[in-house]
Amino acid sequence: MAVGDVLDKTSNQPSKLRAFFNRRNLAGLLGAAVAGPGLRLGLPGMVVGYVACRWIYSKTEQFVPFTKRRHIILMPSVAEAVLGAHLYESFLIEQHKKGTLLDASHPDTTLVVGVAQRLIAVLGQGHGGGYQKHLRNFKWSVSVVKEQVMNAFVFPGGYIVVYTGLLQLLRRDPDLLAMVMGHEIGHALARHNTEKMGMGLALSMISSMAMGKPAADPDAPPQLPPWMKTEADLIGLKLMALAGFNAAKGPEAFKLLASVSEGSRKGGAESLIAGLGCTHPDSNRRAELLQKELSWMAANKAEARDAVGSKVNYWSL
Repeated sequence: MAVGDVLDKTSNQPSKLRAFFNRRNLAGLLGAAVAGPGLRLGLPGMVVGYVACRWIYSKTEQFVPFTKRRHIILMPSVAEAVLGAHLYESFLIEQHKKGTLLDASHPDTTLVVGVAQRLIAVLGQGHGGGYQKHLRNFKWSVSVVKEQVMNAFVFPGGYIVVYTGLLQLLRRDPDLLAMVMGHEIGHALARHNTEKMGMGLALSMISSMAMGKPAADPDAPPQLPPWMKTEADLIGLKLMALAGFNAAKGPEAFKLLASVSEGSRKGGAESLIAGLGCTHPDSNRRAELLQKELSWMAANKAEARDAVGSKVNYWSL
């Protein structure tokens, strides 16, 4: 046998290994491990676990728009929308009791709704690729709460809440507001909250089956990892640019957020939106990442309309 033939065969081994250890097969192997050794179902259980988990993965794998990140979504979009509507209604009831909701004619509400409409309009133009069918079940709505809280958030299903404290911090500048609201819409587009709830459910089920106890306290609010916040930043920057806002102001919004304390940014709705909790990456580093993305966008104008140039670092943010 020629040396070249040996080298060719050797060089093919890594690619064959990578082909076998793909995401679907790894999901199947995990299912086999839980059903076989974990539940002590033996070889038949391992086979069923492998096939079932591999099939579930193939049916639930989606790609995040713009970043093209693969993720698993276990909750149907209809259920996601119903959950969001329930949480939003409960939140509005509490705010009505407190008398903190601004009416539709208030200038702050008009400002926020106007920015939201421009950003949401971009979603119907087909930019970013990935999975976006869940948006068909969204009922976009915007509420403004009169409180000195520097925060905004989104419920599943497209229900956006903005506090007047944030508007004051952003000087009621539509471009700065577009960055923050683009970030929140980015969470909804990427289905981050639904992804995190599915991750928690899967881990709890596996832990319960394998060890007889949940992986975490079921009453503890799940936290969005910082890299999801960063991914939403990058998507939000794309949306504000596509909507015609001044994307160069995007980093400035996070520099302003960095100037206030963490406590000032937290709202009073944590008990109602426990599943939507998050930990904030350092705002200065977020601003730096957006500045790098702006440079990439300037150098790759055609590609930048539908993709993200910056790679999200899952470990350092």
